[in-house]
This record gives sequence, C-alpha cells and structure tokens, in this order.
Amino acid sequence: MPKEVDHEERRRELADAVCRVIARDGLAGVSLRVVADEAGWSIGSMRYYFTTKDELLEFALRRVDDRIEQRLDASCVQPTLLGRAHAVIDELLPLDVQRREEALVWLAFVSRATTDAKLAPMAAEVWSRLNEVFVGLLRAAVEAGELPADLDLVREGGRLQALIDGLVVHLVSAPTRIGAEQARELAHGHLDQLRAVSPEPDPA
Repeated sequence: MPKEVDHEERRRELADAVCRVIARDGLAGVSLRVVADEAGWSIGSMRYYFTTKDELLEFALRRVDDRIEQRLDASCVQPTLLGRAHAVIDELLPLDVQRREEALVWLAFVSRATTDAKLAPMAAEVWSRLNEVFVGLLRAAVEAGELPADLDLVREGGRLQALIDGLVVHLVSAPTRIGAEQARELAHGHLDQLRAVSPEPDPA
C-alpha cells in the first residue's frame, strides 16, 4: 500500500529550505532550482507545490510567521503580563540562528514588498498583526495594574514595535556593533520604563 503523503508537511519543508537560502544567499539567491536543490528535491516535484518565486516567498513568510506564533503562544506561561511581554521581545529579536534566519526572511520580504504590489498587502498584514500583539500586551498589563492606567496604548505600542524593528535591523546588519545582550537590555529597559510613563501635558 503506497505511503500517504502529508502535503502540508512537504510544503513546510520547502518553506524552510527557502528560509535557509535567503539567510545564506539573500533574496537574489532564491530560485525554484536552488530551493529544490536545498531541499533535496527534483525540480519536477518542486513545481507540484509552487510554480513561481513569489509563491515560494509568500509561503516562506507565512511559515516564519507560524514558527514565531507558536513560540509566542508558549510565552503565555509567564506569571506576569510584563513577564510575557519580555518573553515576546526575546522571541522577536534575532538572538540565535533560527531567529536570525527568520529576521532575514522578514527583512528580505519587506524590501521586495516595497516595489511589488502583489506582496505589499501581506507585508502590511504581518506588520498589523505584530502591532496588535504589542498593543494587546500593553493593554493587558494596564488592566492587570502592572502599567499606568493612563498609558497611551496606541502610541506606546507603536514605539515598542519601532524599537524592536530597529534592533532587528542592527542585530542582522551590524552584529559587531550591538550584541544580543545589549539589544535585550535596550528593549527590556524601554518596557520597564513604561511603568513611569504618564501623558504629556497639552501645550498652553
């Protein structure tokens, strides 16, 4: 009896191969042939699942998104909301080989999406979902009394997201200038400083 093929698992296998190629060779190094070779597949088998480079890139980004989401779900075990926020920050920063690979895929995709109208909506969707994560974490911490009740959630969620985005870029582009622990201290320190944040007075 022939073995049943798990097509979703096969697609994830290809997506992981795309991520490895991007991390090693950049976006320009991605092609159906290169990814097939990386995965140990024939080009014919590859085309059964994906027929264009853009299809590969989209699925690879969704694969990265799924991997991160699984780790974020695991961070729920933290005893405090701020503790969970710290854990989420650590999962988003490229602090090891896998997270660095994910960061490189995200940055490559965002760069391509700025000039490719077909990919732009997906990049915007991922950005919005991350923003919802940051704002949601801060809102929960406020409701739990761990952050000031008057915290501007939209502004502070955006500031935290911008800080993480910047640290991701620094860590992958200039790792000798800023180390993993320094990046963590900056991000965690910013989060801790929110405990003392109060609204700025309106100008007279």
